[in-house]
Amino acid sequence: MERVTRFELIITEYRPLCSGCSYVKTPKRIADKKAIINVQNDKPGQGDNTCFMWAILSCLRDVEVPLHKESLSHYKGHEKSLNVEGITFPVQLNQIPLFENQNLDISINMITIDRYDDF
Repeated sequence: MERVTRFELIITEYRPLCSGCSYVKTPKRIADKKAIINVQNDKPGQGDNTCFMWAILSCLRDVEVPLHKESLSHYKGHEKSLNVEGITFPVQLNQIPLFENQNLDISINMITIDRYDDF
């Protein structure tokens, strides 16, 4: 090599997609739509790392009480209805296909938001 005519260095922040971690408060702009159930498995940032399981159960369980569907009490006791053998918590994205293969009637679609300043 005789010379470098152009050198460009781009540095970006690495923000891995959160896997199924502890409870995270729903951003206001999403909560206001009243379109999701965010199961409150613990205080923000101090959870038991099983929010993935609670999120799945919130989709599968028909909660009769129309209010407070985010309450963990609606889903406790139903954990055995999911096959989570070999799954480690918090669930990493690469474990979702394993979960789907073990629970053939469940398909996972992961959706994320880019803006973190709404939390």
